[in-house]
Amino acid sequence: MPDNPNTDNPPIETEAWEIALKPYARHAEAAFDLARRLMEVKRYLKAKPPNVSMATSALDEAVEILFPFTDFQKSAYDLYLTFIDGTPTRARGSRRQSGDKVLMGQKRRPRPQFLATKLLAIRQRLGVSQSQMVRLLDFQISVASVSVARVSEYENGIRKPNLLTILAYSRAAGVPVEKLIDDDLTI
Repeated sequence: MPDNPNTDNPPIETEAWEIALKPYARHAEAAFDLARRLMEVKRYLKAKPPNVSMATSALDEAVEILFPFTDFQKSAYDLYLTFIDGTPTRARGSRRQSGDKVLMGQKRRPRPQFLATKLLAIRQRLGVSQSQMVRLLDFQISVASVSVARVSEYENGIRKPNLLTILAYSRAAGVPVEKLIDDDLTI
């Protein structure tokens, strides 16, 4: 069958799709955002003439959405904590337990343990999607660096939001900032 798109370009095997989309099993909205960005890339490249700059921009956004779900992202974040935040690596963990200081004499700063859970609870109580939460945060305080991928990272404890973002969450939820950062308080 000449010129039949179904036989000329056989579809990707189901197993390959399952492997590719496995990280998104519990993150349907992120998967949808990724698919939408990839379709934009395809549309920009098929345009006459191809719009390479817009395709590149859409591809950059797709990578930003994909990044939090990769093993590389977690490794890179762990490395960041090790060298910037003073968190010990597994190899140095035993030294840390003995009370030794890590990296240039700095101990790891205390961090709220339940912040990610509280941020997710705020979004769920507001009944908004992650993309709607981005707009809501931007409305509270102009937080230009927050994206859907960032909201996902905050809610999964992969990344810690900066103080302005915490303030924006606080205002969106109508709760004092103290309730977000104090693990002994609930929202």
